[in-house]
Amino acid sequence: VLHARALPLSPYPSKPRKRPGPAFDPAPVKDRIADCPARLDVISLKIIEKDRRKRIESFDTIVTEIRPILQKLKKDAADALAAKVAPLIQAKKTTEAGTLISEILELDPVNVVARHWRDILHSTKRGQEKALSLQMVRQGNDAMNQLRFEEAVHFFENAWDPDPSNAAFPVLIGNARDGRWPGRCA
Repeated sequence: VLHARALPLSPYPSKPRKRPGPAFDPAPVKDRIADCPARLDVISLKIIEKDRRKRIESFDTIVTEIRPILQKLKKDAADALAAKVAPLIQAKKTTEAGTLISEILELDPVNVVARHWRDILHSTKRGQEKALSLQMVRQGNDAMNQLRFEEAVHFFENAWDPDPSNAAFPVLIGNARDGRWPGRCA
């Protein structure tokens, strides 16, 4: 009895207490993140809605609602990056352009602009590899004419690397290793 008078509240309440909760409504996400899509702001408020009947309770529903927003954000980011590719290619910065194109296609696999630039880079790279391969073959032929067979093998092997489907290279390499050169009289 003494403790009941000494304490302002009874340690044994007769009726259940109301759970303490926020006395205010949460601020919209848009107040904290200015470029937050409006639909995402609405969904976030539905997730934390106080009234259970209005609240989104299923994770699958949340994912279904958020997926199109995420896809649009990725597409917009990919489009912004795609605008930076052309200047890189014009500046002959193909490595940087290739990296950027990979990022774009990771964000938006069906981005037509990035696919176009990727095809151009691949054809440019194939053309450069073919030119380098032809240069190596010429150097290998020169080495063969000067009877520097080990050097010729090196040139022919390097020329073969970018184009392993070319059946002429194994013959050239074999002739160089054997010290045979069709232009040389034995």
